[in-house]
Amino acid sequence: DKGAHYKVAKYIELLAYLETRTFKFLARESLPADTNIMRLKQVLTEKYLHNEFTRCKWRVCAKGFTQLDGKDFDSLLCYAPTTDYDSIRLIVALCAKHGLRLESADFVSAYLQAMIDHDCYTEVLPGYVDYISDVSATDSARIRKLKQAALAEYQAALAAAGQDPSKVVTKVCRAVPGMRQSGHAFNQKLHKFLINEGWTRLNQDLAVYTRVRDGKPQIIACFVDDILLAGVGDSFRHFKNTLKEKFKITFQKAVDQYCGIEIDHNVAEGTYEVHQRSYVKQLHEKFARYLPLRHTPAEIPFPARLVLQPATDADHIALESAQVPYSNLVMSLLYMSRVTRLDISFHATQLCRFMQKPGMTHWKYALQVFSYVLGSSDTGIVYSPHAKNNGLVAFVDSEFGTADPSTRRSFTGNVTFFAGAPVAWSVKQLPKVGSSSSETEYMGLKFAADRVKATRLKILGMGFPEDVLGPTTVFCDNQLAIAIANVRCNTNRTKSIDNVWHCTRQYIEEGSIK
Repeated sequence: DKGAHYKVAKYIELLAYLETRTFKFLARESLPADTNIMRLKQVLTEKYLHNEFTRCKWRVCAKGFTQLDGKDFDSLLCYAPTTDYDSIRLIVALCAKHGLRLESADFVSAYLQAMIDHDCYTEVLPGYVDYISDVSATDSARIRKLKQAALAEYQAALAAAGQDPSKVVTKVCRAVPGMRQSGHAFNQKLHKFLINEGWTRLNQDLAVYTRVRDGKPQIIACFVDDILLAGVGDSFRHFKNTLKEKFKITFQKAVDQYCGIEIDHNVAEGTYEVHQRSYVKQLHEKFARYLPLRHTPAEIPFPARLVLQPATDADHIALESAQVPYSNLVMSLLYMSRVTRLDISFHATQLCRFMQKPGMTHWKYALQVFSYVLGSSDTGIVYSPHAKNNGLVAFVDSEFGTADPSTRRSFTGNVTFFAGAPVAWSVKQLPKVGSSSSETEYMGLKFAADRVKATRLKILGMGFPEDVLGPTTVFCDNQLAIAIANVRCNTNRTKSIDNVWHCTRQYIEEGSIK
């Protein structure tokens, strides 16, 4: 029975609104006639950890689409950066290699801790009047005082509204979830605090902050109200205490999950493993009924040299008649390919190309990729300080127009290793048709070089210059592409290559890669 959890969650949220004085009661008649009144929506979610129910979360979200640009918010002040998965994996790898302590923290009612700079008005929060009217014996003296003050304010507004509750509105004084500017407001408050504490924002990821104290780097990554902290020493512990004084925040003793990534720390070996086994179990519960009764996990995602073709009308109609969740399954696979399962990156990308008009053939291969994921659910990425090659190294490869015969545009893929395991990867279709395999390999080399350059800048910005002292080796299996990059070749076949692809030469000349 989750009813008790629901009541506790609702009480916690209403208490947060009361303590932060988020809402101020007013009579509708006291406001200008053209005042916009936002609408609200109640949202109830259930929280799970390793597929086990932990608690409920009740919140009221503003319907941001009812806000008016220029009156309720500034469209230029709505952006709030969040860290990307490449940065998260790199931070975990740095912790493994350099023995940093990895922790996570969660801001309690994060948005309510930030003020907004526009006068916004909304409906009366559902259940809020009943909450402030109910003064319980279990309430502390401070809570009773806050309730009495809020109730007196409501009664004054009600009197001004002619005792008509429907004519009472509230002025929003804090950032409420769902409002256009809420994310930006909270991010700005956190950013100013970190800057004052001596942190520096990373240019390559605006949600990552770094500083060096006592000769040891410290790192913070922010994803809305969840933060990841890496560091050691007394100054690191002192900062956490300062953060706790400034914000209402809870710290976890050990990181087990962050932004959908499960993190296992082997203290004895000093290794960190990132995986998504719990998420795979959730997918199994959701999509298992579409697999054969006697299901045997697939050994490979796709058959060798498989080329997916657009669906025929009959094939598309057959899929619609079957009412199978093609887009849901493919997007779940694509999400996993971005987070921990780089081995299905190409296959998820291929399946996504047929979202508008999939057929039963595409559904069949989507299930095969899903079956492969189930059979390899124990797969994880392990970062180790004892890896044979724990420095930065990258690999790149391209195919020559066989994956997409309709356009003859090639696909390229690259993966960057650090601390013995992948930290960044990508699979993409080249924007133009290559005239030769060497040209497609050279174009793919440009994307790999860009990713290596970004990773090097992140490592340098995070305070580990010793890891990027020399050039990073990028492995490519095409001799002509290597010769072009090192300016050892210039033929008629290479003169048509656009200048944009030659930035690899610049990286080589400046000593970033080799």
